Amino acid sequence: MTSGALAGLRQLHDDLALFDHPDSIRRVDELGRIAATLPRCAAELEAEGAPDDVRERLAMAFHAVRRAERAALGYRDRPLTRPLSQAKFALASGQARGWVLNTIGRVEGDATGEER
Repeated sequence: MTSGALAGLRQLHDDLALFDHPDSIRRVDELGRIAATLPRCAAELEAEGAPDDVRERLAMAFHAVRRAERAALGYRDRPLTRPLSQAKFALASGQARGWVLNTIGRVEGDATGEER
């Protein structure tokens, strides 16, 4: 694997790590950029011959980012359900971060010849 694909995934992971504070639910616009970057990383990794499940893992991360966006929009639109929206946002953004980290480990494991 080229370092460009892994660098892109690491950057996504670092960006998702910034969403671990309660006030981060107000930065829903940044999630759109992350959601746009995930398919490009998946296509680049697939072109480089990454394992078959890498695309599926990044698709799960993409769907988790979209769920976080929906929760953030619900937070903004429905004040009475804000605690529930914050919980949904935290869960979805954490899942997206986990899927990206899992993908990085999978790709690096294949690059070093280790089985994970």
